[in-house]
Amino acid sequence: MREREKERIQRVKDAQKRLEEIKNRAREETVTNFVDGKVTTRTPLFSREVQALETLIERNQRWVTKPRKKKAPKLPPTGITTDSALFTDQMLAARWHCSTSRLQYWRSTDQGLPYLKMLGRVLYRIEDIQAYEQQSIVFPQTLKNQDNKPAKLGREHVQPDKTDSS
Repeated sequence: MREREKERIQRVKDAQKRLEEIKNRAREETVTNFVDGKVTTRTPLFSREVQALETLIERNQRWVTKPRKKKAPKLPPTGITTDSALFTDQMLAARWHCSTSRLQYWRSTDQGLPYLKMLGRVLYRIEDIQAYEQQSIVFPQTLKNQDNKPAKLGREHVQPDKTDSS
């Protein structure tokens, strides 16, 4: 919480406390007289101070009752089907754990994957995303065979020679 907000909250609490003191004092100092069958009541005048305190409290009440909440980042909707689903910048960035500015840079430099521009929005097709992800798979050198194609995962066991060297 920022320093200004803390100060504002403290001012509101002080104003509420002072207002309560004034109301209690007004109740205590109220004098009622019966003169000639007429009832007269005298109360101390704190109207200007009360009005100023009530205005201060009213204007700053939201800081006391509702602390500021940080906006939660928008998460992509769950349950996206692979049937011609379209991804926004934010959804694709969340999927790939990168920033939306990286995707914007790729579009401006003609890198990355194909995209649609519809009604001013940039959208990516799931088919293009999956194809790009498939092309981006990197196999370590140890998993490649002589034809430079990925080998089957796992080790191929070679039988050692059983010749005696005696």
